[in-house]
Parts: sequence; C-alpha cells; structure tokens
Amino acid sequence: MDAHEHPELIARLQRELDLDLPSAQQLFADMKRYLYLCTISGEKLAPTPKIDAAWHEFLMYTRDYTCFCQQMFGTFVHHTPNPTLTPHEVLDPNRTFQLAQQTFGELGPNWDVASDAECSPDSDCHADGSCGGDV
Repeated sequence: MDAHEHPELIARLQRELDLDLPSAQQLFADMKRYLYLCTISGEKLAPTPKIDAAWHEFLMYTRDYTCFCQQMFGTFVHHTPNPTLTPHEVLDPNRTFQLAQQTFGELGPNWDVASDAECSPDSDCHADGSCGGDV
C-alpha cells in the first residue's frame, strides 16, 4: 500500500491544501492508512479533517481511486457524507485515532482530531464525524 504513488495527486494536495512536498507526501500516506483501516475494521470510520480533505482530492481522480481501492483492498471504500446524522449516529473521530494508533503506532499531525472551535462554517472540516468511510 505504501508503494502506491500518485505524483499528480501529491502535486494537487500541495496546490489545493497549501502544503510543501514532504507534508503532501505524508498526508497521502496517512490517507491510504485511513482507507486501509476502513477496510479492516468492520466499522464506518470518521476521517480527521486533514485526511478527509486529502480524500476529497483523491476522489477527483475517480478512475485512479477506483483502481487503487480494488488493487489494494479488493473492494471500493465509499465516502459517505451525512450531515443529517442524529447525535446517536454521529461517528467519533477519536475512535479512528484510537484504531490508527493501535494499528500503526505513533501518529503525526494529520491524525489530529479537530474541535468544533477549529472548524468554520465555510470549511469542509468535520469535527462532529458527519462523514465516514465504509466498504
């Protein structure tokens, strides 16, 4: 999975998310790890805001994303936004962080869970777990 590269997407992450090359490469690697967790956990997992932003950019390359999912996981990982979740249905991004830490060990800042105060109404930031990934 780590061997899968996508230079075009990494350049897009740099441009769209205002990242330097090492940060864009790390975000791409962390997004791939998140997608892996979605396939092995049996749970619908909420991405962190940074990973969600990278995932949105990857989804712009629909054919590449579909091939990546099939080659790496044997299944498609669906991005499921749901802003109408009730409080009992909201996904907990802390659960994603916990599972990632158990699976990968020490995690970098792309795995930081946002607080509501860090999210503005004009952003795609989801501190509330209102979107997730599942197979």
